[in-house]
Amino acid sequence: KVLMLPAAVVGVAGAASLPLFTDSGLPTDERGFVRVQPTLQVAGHDELFAVGDCASLEGHPALPKAGVYAVRQGPV
Repeated sequence: KVLMLPAAVVGVAGAASLPLFTDSGLPTDERGFVRVQPTLQVAGHDELFAVGDCASLEGHPALPKAGVYAVRQGPV
């Protein structure tokens, strides 16, 4: 029996915006993530909150969405 190994291994990681928000009427950034204020309230909708890798924190668009940042939503 001959064991065939792959010629290449590719790993891909990262956050992607959810199609759910495309036609939701909620404010999104240019990549499709829900825009939230520092309080994690959705911009313009104080009754809604978004956290983790579906949200884009206003004033900090480059904040990573994957890993511990998305889990703990810690201080910037």
